Amino acid sequence: MENLRNTIETEGEKEYFNTSDFENLNLPERLPPYEGGGATSYMAKYDTEKVEYLTSMGLEVPEEWMEDGEIRPENRVLLITMFRTAGEIFVLETIRRDLEEVHTDLFREYVANANRRLEQTRVDTKGYRQMVSHNRYVEDIFRDLGHSANPEKRVSREELYQVVRYVIGQFSQNKQE
Repeated sequence: MENLRNTIETEGEKEYFNTSDFENLNLPERLPPYEGGGATSYMAKYDTEKVEYLTSMGLEVPEEWMEDGEIRPENRVLLITMFRTAGEIFVLETIRRDLEEVHTDLFREYVANANRRLEQTRVDTKGYRQMVSHNRYVEDIFRDLGHSANPEKRVSREELYQVVRYVIGQFSQNKQE
């Protein structure tokens, strides 16, 4: 996901999705609902179910997020954001499929609303994902000291751009193979 940094800097602020992202997605005709546990929970005990669901939809969880077959604690925020991003994509794709072509302005509005939801619910505004030193975040220090570390599992704005672009890329890439 490192190669996305240049893309992130040129994207418009708060525009995580745009309508053209939905032109080349390779998603099943029927988008299966998530039936695992913890749909609205950020608890680690549900990570495996979320990874299995994402994988079943054609989305690879990056290997660098994993250690010994589990999501590394410092990368759980990225997994949760990936899960939430995929959910937004599935909802928008369902809406896009339901709309007639003449409603492109209406779809743009739905995309703008999804961007606002991501900005308001996924971006860390409390400084947990602020880098301190030696590849450590403020949340790592909280965790090391046994305190609650980023309980809402929010990411930095840059990380959110990276995750969104990665997920869109994965779903688009699968179509071209």
